[in-house]
Amino acid sequence: MKKIERLKAEVFKNLDVLSGSVVMWHSKCGKNCVCNNGMKHVCHYLTFKKDGKTKNLYLPPGAVAEAKKMTARHKKLKSLILEIGQLNYEALKKQHLTRGR
Repeated sequence: MKKIERLKAEVFKNLDVLSGSVVMWHSKCGKNCVCNNGMKHVCHYLTFKKDGKTKNLYLPPGAVAEAKKMTARHKKLKSLILEIGQLNYEALKKQHLTRGR
């Protein structure tokens, strides 16, 4: 299988994505709680940019692992697209160089 076909197949396998990063925050709830004595609450958010501003979306505890996988797929997808673009550029350049001769 040609390299570009292999990369396209890899792109297809990685389309279940989330753009952004999973971050963990330690926070206090402000109530008469153990978090006021140093044991802060741990919560996770998906953070991303939209219209030049950072947005944060709360992630329920059960969604954190899958969100991390999906953001990793997004990074891989971006890398694959760059690689396909480079191969397409080389093919386009080669095609037009040989056409002029």
